[in-house]
Amino acid sequence: MMPIEAAELEDLGSHLAPLSMSLFMPAFRAGQEVQQNPIRFKNLLRSAKTQLIERGLRPAEARDYLRPIHEHLLHSDFWRQLDTGLALFWDGSNERVYKLPIMLPEMVMVSERYHIKPLLPLMNMDTRFYLLVLSQSSIRMFQADAWSIRQVNLPGAPRSYEEIAKFFDVEKSLQHHTQTSTRGPGMARSAVFHGQGSAGDEAQEKRLLTEYVTQIKVAVEAMLNSQNTPLMIAAADPLLGMFRRICEYPFLERQHLHGNFDQHKPHKLHELAMNIMSTKLENARNRAITRYRQLAGTPLASNKLDAIVTAASDGRVEMLFISLQDEAWGVFDPIRRQADIHKTRLPGDQDLLDLAAIRSYLAGAAVYADTQDKMPDASPIAAAFRYAA
Repeated sequence: MMPIEAAELEDLGSHLAPLSMSLFMPAFRAGQEVQQNPIRFKNLLRSAKTQLIERGLRPAEARDYLRPIHEHLLHSDFWRQLDTGLALFWDGSNERVYKLPIMLPEMVMVSERYHIKPLLPLMNMDTRFYLLVLSQSSIRMFQADAWSIRQVNLPGAPRSYEEIAKFFDVEKSLQHHTQTSTRGPGMARSAVFHGQGSAGDEAQEKRLLTEYVTQIKVAVEAMLNSQNTPLMIAAADPLLGMFRRICEYPFLERQHLHGNFDQHKPHKLHELAMNIMSTKLENARNRAITRYRQLAGTPLASNKLDAIVTAASDGRVEMLFISLQDEAWGVFDPIRRQADIHKTRLPGDQDLLDLAAIRSYLAGAAVYADTQDKMPDASPIAAAFRYAA
């Protein structure tokens, strides 16, 4: 699941308090560079103090406001297990801290609203999938997204190929002759084994493998019944080919991980799978840009902020593109279903680009937040709609 749920992003975006501090910084996770994390944090708090004074607080009041946040510098636990980015929000009473798997800019901002635009790229990476790791020795099913992976049960599946073999006659003949010496006390007993494989061994093994893969296929389809979550396979031949030929799950990924992965830890499997899924996400983004450009100029697309904010509030946005380098201040009145856009920021304003992104995402739209040069046209916002107004 996304490290910050969309509903929580909406809550952060709608937060209104006289002194709301938003702090972002990249973080080092290992090596000697980790010592830079608290230094960078301290420098940002120094900048926040300057902004608080500029907003009318006396130096002593600014220090008191930031004192609970400064406490983090004294506690080493806070700096353990950091991820790629750190985001902190503070309004003088309530603190929210997020250790995030995305690179964040180094910045701090004090205003009457939280600044959430650096978090919007999380929406670009919203992908969920299953990973089936298959071999004759074991079967593992994982549930994963862009940030995490965890093993889940696969009810009804055999534990291994050996379990299947135990329930079938392997059609081998084995003669066991024992000769016992009677020459005298202490003489050893000897055993001689004579075995010859049946001519049908190869066909029998194929039948067993087919039964093994069939049982896995039935278990997978029962588990994923009525879902539309992609399923990726990690396996070697012949199991890989056999499973792909008989699997009827409609969301089986065409690309797969080929080889034996019995010794791979979950984090390594996740890394390999995300190499494939990241390419898929980029391809989906390119298709979305093409579709928007095909619809541009029709009632099913727009690059006008007021129209898009209203459509986002109505749940009509199918795909949305926003620039991370732009801001658009104003307020949206849900009663009038109208956005009032201001040329400069006024008290109580919020960034309507952020609002459109969050509302669209909550309604199931694909949201792409990126730099202006990756936008489908020159506008800082663009959208395709599910249906016309």
